[in-house]
Amino acid sequence: MKYSQQNSTLFVVTKPSLQAKALVKLLSSSLPVTAVLHNITHPFVVPPDNALILYDRTATNEKCDLRWQCYLKKIPTSFKLLLIDHVKDEQSDHIFDWPSVRGLFCMADDHHSLIHGINKVLQDESCLSDNLNKRFQD
Repeated sequence: MKYSQQNSTLFVVTKPSLQAKALVKLLSSSLPVTAVLHNITHPFVVPPDNALILYDRTATNEKCDLRWQCYLKKIPTSFKLLLIDHVKDEQSDHIFDWPSVRGLFCMADDHHSLIHGINKVLQDESCLSDNLNKRFQD
């Protein structure tokens, strides 16, 4: 199912900060979605169907990650999850604990890579390495 780009909402789930607000503004102006900042310490009500969720693992700890994993697994609407991590550790199995992952980014990625990857996800592709795509299919 292709995502309707005109109606998609991109939730940037992180700790509120000036950097986070600047990222939301950049994503809103560079992508055909409505980007919204969401405080990582508060789960949201059920997101709209076809939402994109950009979850910032660098702004959290394991306990918070586990809480969000459980929460996201219970969401009845369709969504696509993109993770920002400290490094692209493609050998780590932690990525398989997350539902509906379609993209993995790291702190070293620039905003052009992030925007390109989100656009790929909007086109119903993934922004994962071939190695991770193969592991998801196995």
